[in-house]
Amino acid sequence: TLIGAAGAKLVLLDTASGKVIQTWPLRGPPTGGRFHPDGRHVFVTNIDSTTYVLRLPLELVQPKQ
Repeated sequence: TLIGAAGAKLVLLDTASGKVIQTWPLRGPPTGGRFHPDGRHVFVTNIDSTTYVLRLPLELVQPKQ
């Protein structure tokens, strides 16, 4: 799983297939980001200094059984 920026949105990609899993609109281009240690949340800061806390889909962070 990989998160990248595309203009004023954040894109979650499946690294194996290259498929877009989810996108989030932002107020402006992101300037930084970091995964929370729990692997379920991403913190993203925009050019206007706002910070988002985004929750990833549960199926991405729970091991498949």
